[in-house]
Amino acid sequence: MAKNLNNKNSINQGQQSVIDVLPPSDISAEKYVLGCLISESDSFDRVSEILSEECFYYDANRDIFLAILCLKESGQPIDLIIVSDKIRNIKSNINVGGLYYATCLATETSSTSHLEYHSSVLLELSAKRKLLKKISEVPILIDSRTDISDVLETSFYGGKLLSIQLVSIFRMPSLQICF
Repeated sequence: MAKNLNNKNSINQGQQSVIDVLPPSDISAEKYVLGCLISESDSFDRVSEILSEECFYYDANRDIFLAILCLKESGQPIDLIIVSDKIRNIKSNINVGGLYYATCLATETSSTSHLEYHSSVLLELSAKRKLLKKISEVPILIDSRTDISDVLETSFYGGKLLSIQLVSIFRMPSLQICF
């Protein structure tokens, strides 16, 4: 994995920071879910409570999901051609592959039997990305000379991001992060 040695947010120049790593994502699950939604229009109802645009990490896939969502909300049918047209109307300046990509998504999906599972995976990955974003906003001040109370005080960041408590287990301090 690539290291950004000039990144001022890195803990040490030789170590990798949270923001140097590709955020949690699963392009195969994204493609599978979109393929299900395109190929079987009633499948959206099965996962409408699980999915949101934030579940899709890749821009093209997010745009396709938004097009499907828009069609569903307006009561229009969902199929390859209608989704492709909607994408063109919404994101005319961004190429997401159009009819060809939508066709690939639909034809690569042989069954919708695991739609709920893969949708849940996308939801969990989205939650992990949100957590990593919040964690990267907390200043990292820990080194061997820093007093733990200073770290905790700074890490509270005005109570905005995370609640961090010092827990003593077997006389060894550890941090418990509460969300």
